[in-house]
Amino acid sequence: MPRNPKAEPFVLPEADMPAWLPKDSWRDFESARNTSAYPLTVTSTRAALRRLDKMRATGVDIADVLDQATASGWRGLFADARQTVATARDAAAESWQQFRESIRCDRMPEDGRLQRIIRKFGGLSNLGMRTSRDLDMLKPDFVKLLSGEMH
Repeated sequence: MPRNPKAEPFVLPEADMPAWLPKDSWRDFESARNTSAYPLTVTSTRAALRRLDKMRATGVDIADVLDQATASGWRGLFADARQTVATARDAAAESWQQFRESIRCDRMPEDGRLQRIIRKFGGLSNLGMRTSRDLDMLKPDFVKLLSGEMH
């Protein structure tokens, strides 16, 4: 039995669908939810769209999220853990590449200095910078470490 028997199933009008939303996957999810004991409401639809938009911003495939929820009979929307880890790994690799480029260091040292530098910054995971401002803050110390001025 639905928690709120007065809740009318809500169908998102075509005109209100964001351009990034995969229409077929959404309609399948919407249909599954609206025939279940927990139909979508205006409020839950807005919340679902906000959640999907946040996932999309991190590079998650929205169609996969919707299809998985539909196939599994889930009420909620969850990113695949493997996809989330891969996205985070790619973002960290991109940050590292941006950092290397920002200090104009085409070739990193092969003599162990790189490992000391990474330890100095608390490990590679701590170099997962998000903005150019983060890169600029670390750049002077990193250059000193590379030139041997800082041990």
